Amino acid sequence: MNTSLTLKHRVCVSPTPRLPASVAGVAWRRVCHDDIPLLVALSQACHAVDSPWEATSATDYALTFDEPSVNLEQDSVIGLDAQGRAVAYGLVFGSPTHNTLVWVDLEGMVHPERRGEGIGTALLTWQEERGQQFLSTLDATAPALLAVAAWNSVQSSCQLAQENGYRTIRSWLELERELDHALPTPALPEGYRIESYIGNEEAARAVHNDAFRDHWGSQPVSKEEWLRDNQRGPTRTDLSFVIKAPSSNGSDTVVATIICAVPHEDWHARGRRFGYIQVVGVTSHARGMGLATALIAHALHCFKHEALDLAVLSVDAESLTGAVALYERLGFHTVRTALTLVKEY
Repeated sequence: MNTSLTLKHRVCVSPTPRLPASVAGVAWRRVCHDDIPLLVALSQACHAVDSPWEATSATDYALTFDEPSVNLEQDSVIGLDAQGRAVAYGLVFGSPTHNTLVWVDLEGMVHPERRGEGIGTALLTWQEERGQQFLSTLDATAPALLAVAAWNSVQSSCQLAQENGYRTIRSWLELERELDHALPTPALPEGYRIESYIGNEEAARAVHNDAFRDHWGSQPVSKEEWLRDNQRGPTRTDLSFVIKAPSSNGSDTVVATIICAVPHEDWHARGRRFGYIQVVGVTSHARGMGLATALIAHALHCFKHEALDLAVLSVDAESLTGAVALYERLGFHTVRTALTLVKEY
């Protein structure tokens, strides 16, 4: 890979958007908002086989399709059978931030009853071409990835990606903790205090960008993205917090943050009432002081006060910050693993 050249010069592909190849009697077209009920039915069939704990709601699809980085007219396809039922779906969307890495997600699914007919191959081939078309418009010289996410237990998805030249580059652990067990007590250095995230949003974003600066694949989050994510779906800003550190001039500084969600629509699929810890971040100069532990402990108590059964989070299995060991010390244990498979440009 010659990153002295821009992606415009590194990626050669026809610029004309196309639909996937015709295969197995599937009729392909672009997705529109009216397709959301069809996609919910498709995702329910896929989750029942691949990931029974997950649920993708109509709200989830609506929020995704309204993202500024998603262009349904170019970046989406739905595959219909002769009865008009959705048997396949694909979406391609690139990260809006390209500081040190250009990331393009290839999201897709094929109905379990229609796998093994070449539909998945046709879909992935289209996604790759569309991803390359996106890359070929960029002046960025940063490395670029086309990325497929798959649970390691879904061998068909992993095998399809691998057979098409994608390699596993990262694994992600999903951990959970029962809330009816004894909870840790938050402990802070003298003068430090936990406050509501509300009113500290911009300072929390700065903490996040600093904390994740050295994390694999992470890019800075803009103010617009940060505020939009705060307003999405199950995020609970009232169950999110920051830690402020004392300063000599009396203007205390935010040095850590935790962002939490309560995904009610996923409770039935998982069979438990759970809260999700989306982000835990500590500024680089404040690490090693137990701040992440204090924030997580505080969040666990808040989850219990909300009458939840479980706390759930995901973490990079190779995190350089020792996050996995921290979570395990707090009583979390791994329940499943997801993989990121990529092609590099």
